[in-house]
Amino acid sequence: MKIKFCFAALLLLLFSTSSFSQSPVWTRTYRSGTIDSGGLFKGGNQINQIIAHKGKLFAGNSDWCESDTINNPPACEIVRLDGPAAQWEVDTIFTFPCYCSATTDSSFDINVNAMKSFIFTTDHTGSPITPDTLLIAAPGNYIHKPIVYIRDDAANTWTPSDIGGTLSSPFSCRSLGFHQDSVSGTSCVFAGIENFGIVKGVYNTSFPGKIQWDSIPEVIPPIGERVMGFTVCNNILYAASSHQQGGSAHIYERTDGVGSWALIDSLTDGTGEDIRGLSAIPNPAGTGQVLWYCWNSKSHRLDPFNAYADTIEYAFPDSLIRYYLGIQVQSVLAAYNANIIPFNIQNDSADVRVFGFELRYDSAALVSSPRPNYYGFATDGRYWVRSQSGPSITYQMEYIVNNSPVIKDTLLSVRTLCVSPFASDSGEVLYGGGYDCDHILADRKAWIYRGDFRASASNGVEEIKSTVLFSVYPNPVSYGNSFSISTSESGDILFYNALGQTIDERKLVQDLNKINFSSDNEVVFYKARLQDGTTENGKLVFIR
Repeated sequence: MKIKFCFAALLLLLFSTSSFSQSPVWTRTYRSGTIDSGGLFKGGNQINQIIAHKGKLFAGNSDWCESDTINNPPACEIVRLDGPAAQWEVDTIFTFPCYCSATTDSSFDINVNAMKSFIFTTDHTGSPITPDTLLIAAPGNYIHKPIVYIRDDAANTWTPSDIGGTLSSPFSCRSLGFHQDSVSGTSCVFAGIENFGIVKGVYNTSFPGKIQWDSIPEVIPPIGERVMGFTVCNNILYAASSHQQGGSAHIYERTDGVGSWALIDSLTDGTGEDIRGLSAIPNPAGTGQVLWYCWNSKSHRLDPFNAYADTIEYAFPDSLIRYYLGIQVQSVLAAYNANIIPFNIQNDSADVRVFGFELRYDSAALVSSPRPNYYGFATDGRYWVRSQSGPSITYQMEYIVNNSPVIKDTLLSVRTLCVSPFASDSGEVLYGGGYDCDHILADRKAWIYRGDFRASASNGVEEIKSTVLFSVYPNPVSYGNSFSISTSESGDILFYNALGQTIDERKLVQDLNKINFSSDNEVVFYKARLQDGTTENGKLVFIR
């Protein structure tokens, strides 16, 4: 298919004004390796999704590439935030068995791969029902069973919903979609399952989790391709699939009633990134909507009103090199795990969307122009703001944490952004989360920040409010074993017995500290003095 390039966004980039010209105040709200109020361990190497559901926030994490499987067992979690002043709590822990060797990369591939909240207004027969909002999560597993989980909000539990059958590969569902069939009137949920296809489910209270799944998929993308997104555009459902290593991608359109899918676009020029961010946006040329997606480090528009003509709207590396960074960029993986989300503040009349991305520098460029990075991946939590007013389109890059010239945090990859559902935030607060291990072993790197757009930082410089996070685990600890201290500040820690006699003292570094010392005491007290002047007191219990 012929692809055109749109230069308008580049021309407007530097000279646009928008409600995002103010600098939001970002505050870290989740640090992996800490303990919730019920004593449960909050872990994760990635935050894959943050979803608003019934006035609360739910985040799905991942333990992919987690190297510490003793203090941090390889099981993904969903954590919950009940209010802007609350702390994240563990809502559920998924403990699928893993049959791989602990030394292999795949043994850590335990992810909440997809999670969405959908409002069902009709049942499996198309009859109207009292609207029922369901939160659905799809953690990956190695038992080759396509099983998703649906939250029972009354019981605060998660119900397994078995799609049925046995897969030829581990279960991986990277996207969930929703659409009300215009012919049958049925509210339908769709699961895109790797090496299996797109499966439809309907609302039926006779089935676990209230979802009845079809036994066979409606469409089967090529083997090796993952279904990476769904969107409804002009009341038609679309899905996008692509090969994980790049090289091929396909976009499909669903015909309601019969449930058949037609291929409307094929892409074959990928360079190692798969298709992301399939969304519906206002049509710049007139009424209705067009499709938007990211592929090969560029954003595209696909026009249903013009035989699905494909226009390259924006080239991310070109812009980053030319306007923001001044050094060579290797790749940009934009709009990670979801649609680009609308986020209008201050009654802005423009259509404003935000989406995160991962940036990798060219390794040779870093030699001559060092930048904050981890194995070449940028670590300062960047995201894009796309603003559209009629045919005028602008792109503006923003930081959650600008690590230059002072390193403030390690925010590799903004995977997910969500508008705060809390009434007091007035729709002007974003929650962002992420990290991507990129096949590199790491410990507890998942992060979530809160961005308040109602309060501008002085002189346009981001203000990072640091809430000290300090946890000791496991506690109790088996005699002779090591324990870990996770802290957001460096400092010193003193261990002493019930008589006040010093047993040991250590230096603490920011993030993770593994400690082991000998003691005949069943209880050891500690006092930590951190760099910001605060102190943390507690006790360790040793068991034999």
